[in-house]
Amino acid sequence: MRTSLRRMTLILLTALQAAVVLAQGQALRYDGVADFAAVADAPDLDPPGDFTVMVWVKPDLLPTTYYNFILAKNMNYTGWALSTATYSHLPAFATFNDDQDVAQVATSVWPIEPGRWVHLAGRLSGGLVTVWMNGVMTGSNLAQLPTTPSSTELFVGSSLFGGATYWKGSIDQIRIYDRALSAVEIRAAMWDAGTPIDSRIAEWWLDEGSGTTSTDNSGNSHTLFLGTASGYGGVTSPDWVASDRPFYNDGGEWGDLSGWTAVWPVL
Repeated sequence: MRTSLRRMTLILLTALQAAVVLAQGQALRYDGVADFAAVADAPDLDPPGDFTVMVWVKPDLLPTTYYNFILAKNMNYTGWALSTATYSHLPAFATFNDDQDVAQVATSVWPIEPGRWVHLAGRLSGGLVTVWMNGVMTGSNLAQLPTTPSSTELFVGSSLFGGATYWKGSIDQIRIYDRALSAVEIRAAMWDAGTPIDSRIAEWWLDEGSGTTSTDNSGNSHTLFLGTASGYGGVTSPDWVASDRPFYNDGGEWGDLSGWTAVWPVL
C-alpha cells in the first residue's frame, strides 16, 4: 500500500511538472536607467470604450521612486497606464480624463515581488477600472468619466516622465484588446490556452531575440521600436534575454505552486 501511494504521488508530481513549464522564448530586460521602447501613436491604441491590457513582468527590485511604468500611453490627464502606484510596489491601472483633470486609478492590494514573474492585467469595464494579478482581480475603482484619447506613443517599460519612472526588470508577451475580457478569458490569455481571443488591438510576443523592433502579432502593424529606433535620442535598447516565465500548457486551473523556482506568487 505504501509503495502504491508513493508511486501514485510520483505520477501526480510528474504530471504537474509537465503541465507547468518554463517558456522557451525571449523577453526584454530593462536597466531602469535609459532603456526605452515605444509604439507609434494610433487611434485604436486609445479604445473609446471598454478595453483590456495585459503583460508578464519580473521586477529586478522593488520600485521606490514615483511611478514605474510598464505600459504607458498617457500625458496631461489623457490616455491610460499600467504601472506601479506612487512610491510603492503595488501594481496599478489608470485611465485619465482631461475635462475634469481626473486619474481613475485601481491599485492592487497585493504587491509584486523582485525576481518573480507575475502576470498583470488592467481592465476598463462598464464604469469600473480594475487591476489583476495572475488572473485574480486585486484592485478596483470607479471610472465614471470616459478615457480621453492620448496623442502620445505607447511606451513599454518607459515613459515621457524621465528615467526615474523607467521599469527595471523583464517584460514579456504584451496584449491589448478593445473590449473588457472576462476573468476566464484573462486567465486563458495568461496561459496561452486554446484559440487566441478575438478583439486583439495589438500583441507583442517579444520572441525576436535580436534587433531593434518587435512585430505586432495581431496583424495590425503596431511595430514596437527599441532604443533610438523609437525616434528618441539619449536612450538605449533593452536587452534581449531568454524568457523563463511560467505558463500552464494544459490551459486548466492552476494550483499552489509557489514553492517552485521561477513560478509566480500565488494569490
